[in-house]
Amino acid sequence: NHLTETVLAAVQAVEAALTNGSSQAVIDGLRDDLRTTVSNEMVSWAAQHDVVEWDVINEPLGNRRGQDALDDYDVMAEWFEIAESNKVSADCRLFINEFQIISAMTEELTPGYYTSRRDRYMTEVNRLLTNNAPIDGIGFQSRIKAERRDPQLIYDRLDEWATTYPNLRLIGTEFEVKDSAPEDTWKTYQYTDEERAQITAEMMTQYYSHPQVDALTAWNIIGNDTSQLVNYDGVPTRNGLVWYYMHRHRYNTEA
Repeated sequence: NHLTETVLAAVQAVEAALTNGSSQAVIDGLRDDLRTTVSNEMVSWAAQHDVVEWDVINEPLGNRRGQDALDDYDVMAEWFEIAESNKVSADCRLFINEFQIISAMTEELTPGYYTSRRDRYMTEVNRLLTNNAPIDGIGFQSRIKAERRDPQLIYDRLDEWATTYPNLRLIGTEFEVKDSAPEDTWKTYQYTDEERAQITAEMMTQYYSHPQVDALTAWNIIGNDTSQLVNYDGVPTRNGLVWYYMHRHRYNTEA
């Protein structure tokens, strides 16, 4: 759902051919064009960005339009191969990334939600491993909303993934404590500054204390909303002060 115009056009061409009853030869040709278009874009992007981590696949549970058009989910391993072959730095690590896994709402609020998303996400990770994709780790968007999670729940979920995939690194991505949007009528929750700061400290502690976790990155660095670390006037928020303290003091050493 975040496709470039070029890739989207190639996807739409396949979708139209499937809808219009085109011959298999035409469909296969358009699918080959789509594969080539995606590959070319990945090669182009790789040359522009010397990154240390690359989310090669993002949100595969809900954004699968390219895979659907190709009628091929094993193609995701091919995309990892393209990334591996074209990344600028040999040290760049390749990840898959998904939201509401480690940070999923509790069983009490949404029965079965975490286990369902966990199982579906593990299916995608297993697919990559089965197809020998050069994957280095698993990313978990770590956006907290709708309620406060018990810190032990976060660690237990991390530990579950670490136990299942002992050879893959784990990272937290897109961390923020987000107030419910007006359209979230099923569960409205607005955090206080104190709650947001406390949750920030708890999440950082749980992630950083697990030996298989390598990173936790913030999403909303600066803004004028509620979840950012620094306001537009340059003044850090309370959770921003916690983020600074945890990095610069508690988890900083000269050793």
